[in-house]
Amino acid sequence: MPSPRHIPAEQEGSLPVDIRGVAPLLQVFDMPAALHFYRDVLGFEIWCRSGPGDDCDWVGLRLHGAELMLNTAYEADKRPPDRVTRPNSLLWNRSVRGRFELKTKLFSNTILGHYPT
Repeated sequence: MPSPRHIPAEQEGSLPVDIRGVAPLLQVFDMPAALHFYRDVLGFEIWCRSGPGDDCDWVGLRLHGAELMLNTAYEADKRPPDRVTRPNSLLWNRSVRGRFELKTKLFSNTILGHYPT
């Protein structure tokens, strides 16, 4: 398979894109519980949501210039009564100040109580 060609932005017909950031979309099972964690524990602010209150299907959040989106894994009428267990992973990025203290706090008995599996 041939490798893709690099086309300089100055070339006629090209479409330069000025990306200033990204907003990852995270899938959650329980939106009220997820909002409690991201908004009330970590301090994110809601900038947009799909409906009133915490029991909505999509939310946009911001904190210190970082943005993320939360989306429910199931529509309200199709949500199973119990959470479906899936493997989880966490990325502890260098851009998070106090990441080691945060990790300790998150997995203490006061918030999550255990490392995700």
